[in-house]
Amino acid sequence: MVSGKTTQREAVKEGVKPSTSEGRSHGVSWGMVILIFVTAFTVMSLMLVLIMSAVGMKRAENETIVGECPSLSGVVNNNECVAKNDVVQRVDFQPLVNSWVSSVGGKKGVMIYDLMAGEVVGEYNADEKFATASIFKLFIVYAGYLKVDSGEWNGGAAAGGTGRTIAECLDLAIRESHSECAETLWDMMGRGWLDVTVREDFGLSGLSMGSLTATPREVMRMMLKYYQHSEISDDKLVAVMKDSFLNQPKTTYDWRQGLPSGFSDAVRVYNKVGWEYDGNKWLIYNDAAIVSFADVDRDFVVVVMTSGVDFKQIAQFGRDLEAKFYDILSFGE
Repeated sequence: MVSGKTTQREAVKEGVKPSTSEGRSHGVSWGMVILIFVTAFTVMSLMLVLIMSAVGMKRAENETIVGECPSLSGVVNNNECVAKNDVVQRVDFQPLVNSWVSSVGGKKGVMIYDLMAGEVVGEYNADEKFATASIFKLFIVYAGYLKVDSGEWNGGAAAGGTGRTIAECLDLAIRESHSECAETLWDMMGRGWLDVTVREDFGLSGLSMGSLTATPREVMRMMLKYYQHSEISDDKLVAVMKDSFLNQPKTTYDWRQGLPSGFSDAVRVYNKVGWEYDGNKWLIYNDAAIVSFADVDRDFVVVVMTSGVDFKQIAQFGRDLEAKFYDILSFGE
């Protein structure tokens, strides 16, 4: 070489051992690159696991597996739920219930049951007895439909001296809260018989029909029976029954001035009211409803039982409940 420097190839030729400093330099550099890559990959993997875990925890908080709903007796019975999805987002109406009951005077009882998740999602004084007023007709009518469905009663037969058939009275007792029909049907089936049926077949052991009192939880369970109607095989009876809860024309009274009037037209509200008005104030105002948010396929039983509370305040509760429901779905609360 003219430069006077011995190249690595020349050194090998000449038997001179070449310097390994350059080789060591390349070895350290590649090792560091691999180490950095492995470390970065490990850190990123750990971060991904943590993120997925957090998402999973949030998902668990907001969703619940459907299928193990409490039966009327308190025993798990999968048939108690009408589940249309394997997983549904959990909702919590308890803060709304707390806010509403604190904003109105009088005596209040509330029970909200999620029919998809099979759980209570809001309650207040749920086990306190309230005067039922016409809510007692719920128990009579369902028992009457069972008698017609089984063939024990002929729906076309006369309902006592009402001038109406049994089928007509069953319909009108809900649709227009027809008191003469309800009282006649009650007498026809036997008051003692109905007490036994309500306690043993409906699973409401603490209920005495003659007292005309019930708790919001007991009324909720009766509405759950209507929703499931598993003992009624005649689809025509079921269709009439559902329609009587949903389509209630104004007569002398407005049967839908409470909960139904609070919800928008997008929500179907199947309800039965019971009230007593002394000309100045509402001594009793009760509303029991199946509230169906058809656009998202979610149904709830909502029961409000009150004394000294105006129906307009109950309608406001319905408005608040609808707004809160869609807020929950939007933000995943």
